[in-house]
Amino acid sequence: MKTKIIKSFFILAVVLLASCESEVRMPEVTNVAFPLITLDAKSDILIQGGVLNGVFNLDMYWDDKPVDSRVVVVMNGDYNNIKVLTESVKTFPAVQTLTDTKLLSMFGISTIKPGDNFRVGLDVQMQDGKWYPAFNPKGVAYGSGPSNLPGASPTIVFKAVCALNIDEFVGTASIKDPFWVEGTYAAQIEKVDETHLKIKNFAEFAGDVIITINKSTHTVKVDKQVYDKNLADWGLASYTNPAVAGKGDIDACNKKINLILDYTVDQGGFGSGPITISY
Repeated sequence: MKTKIIKSFFILAVVLLASCESEVRMPEVTNVAFPLITLDAKSDILIQGGVLNGVFNLDMYWDDKPVDSRVVVVMNGDYNNIKVLTESVKTFPAVQTLTDTKLLSMFGISTIKPGDNFRVGLDVQMQDGKWYPAFNPKGVAYGSGPSNLPGASPTIVFKAVCALNIDEFVGTASIKDPFWVEGTYAAQIEKVDETHLKIKNFAEFAGDVIITINKSTHTVKVDKQVYDKNLADWGLASYTNPAVAGKGDIDACNKKINLILDYTVDQGGFGSGPITISY
């Protein structure tokens, strides 16, 4: 870590020095409306059995409003094949609907298969007459900065999923953990009830970790749980009450659970890392 900090400081110093010695030309700045697209409470979240009754709300994150906009959709990340759902929306907030029938017609397909996904965005036209698209050939047009603002949602995704049977996630699983364990290990997964699974001997320690499953969204979460008294098994007995917390999703088609977990002890935190539970 010390080497990384020194290296980062050195690179920053070089960049600042170069900036001082050369002319810096600021790019032209334009205020552009930032869409806020949210699912309505009565909307389907997932496409199950090929059926979708989607309802979503259109608004702007800030007060800037476009003079015109159009609702666009891409399928399976193909940003060279953008379809228009609604040609013009000029008044905000607004409510839009998206059904499986409409998707089949828009993309010229006969069925929606598990694994398919449809991302909805909003192109906006500002007072200068220019259109600013939600998507470009490289993907979503918004950078990580605005997209990570609190409550930001410039696009939404409808995903087609397989039917979820929790019993198919019980038994011996392979847990890939490149961050904490730095390897793969086998673990027993037990069913607690219809919405909870238990990882026995998490990270090959003494305790267990329970995963909570939301069947309506196919998302999962791990409330903060202590899984041993300390890290003595790793020769680190002074680190007490190791715990994890996090969230992720459950892939019913491929029988996988993907999680991002935060690792802590009484003495502090170690950061976050992914695990994949496969069957």
